[in-house]
Amino acid sequence: GVYKIKLEKGPYVDVYCKEGFTLIQKRSSKELDFNKTWEEYKAGFGSVNGDYWMGLEMIHIMTNKSNYALHVDLGAADNVSFVADYAKFSVHSEADNYTLHVSGFTGTAGNALQYTGGGGKLMHNGMPFSTPGRDNEQSDTNCAQKYGSGWWFNSCFEANLNGKYIEQTSSEP
Repeated sequence: GVYKIKLEKGPYVDVYCKEGFTLIQKRSSKELDFNKTWEEYKAGFGSVNGDYWMGLEMIHIMTNKSNYALHVDLGAADNVSFVADYAKFSVHSEADNYTLHVSGFTGTAGNALQYTGGGGKLMHNGMPFSTPGRDNEQSDTNCAQKYGSGWWFNSCFEANLNGKYIEQTSSEP
């Protein structure tokens, strides 16, 4: 449900919590477009009562004051769920372009954020955040612009949870 939390001298803010986790992103339909600007990703968008992105600044403040874990729950329409858990999760400040750091993977969804295939060119861990108008990745391709979303891109992606929402009817490939 929705709870109020107070972060570091700021006002109380509404967040969505589920099963002991504070959700930084919630997507259940294609209604909310995630093709947003740097400022929108920084501040957050959507509705805490529906689909939303918490905001990079709030994620940074939360994850840099104490230890946080990351739980990714990928659900399909047939009630099959795949999870990726990271024991440690943090996002650096805007001065570092909100660089992602994760470690300690377990789960059934695959370790996409620490993917080392292709010589590590698709690894998201250690990457700064990019948006269509602010390309911070290492490749010549502006993957945020190409795929219409903000994310921790590195020569595009192994996983892009802010990318185009695909309504799936089953967990079958």
